[in-house]
Amino acid sequence: MPVLSPTTLARAALILALLMTGGASVAFGQSGLTNAAGFDSCKFDKMERIENHGTFKGAVACTQGDTEVFADQLEYWTDTRLVVLTGSVTLRDKSAQISADRAEFNTETKLGTFHNASGFAMVADEPTSSLD
Repeated sequence: MPVLSPTTLARAALILALLMTGGASVAFGQSGLTNAAGFDSCKFDKMERIENHGTFKGAVACTQGDTEVFADQLEYWTDTRLVVLTGSVTLRDKSAQISADRAEFNTETKLGTFHNASGFAMVADEPTSSLD
């Protein structure tokens, strides 16, 4: 796989940060759980929640709009807006995919980090003005 440039990694981080903001949701009948983590919907094998901390475990698959994220485990903290994905992490949308061992994101600041990551992104030419 090709090595991603810092610009492409920043774009992928922004996509995942956007993925983790807003949206009403229901996860396996648990109203508000995926919303607390910032997704439209999530599927997982097991869920734990204690006060401001939640964990989705086992074949985690979450969506926000056209973007999907997959991991073995997703943890979130509602007080700090931190989301941590671990184990076979993959972020995929129409034009990019990034895979990592671990990803950490703050859904409020929209900043995050992929650890041991690789991926690809389609880069379009800059649009030209019809007035030129």
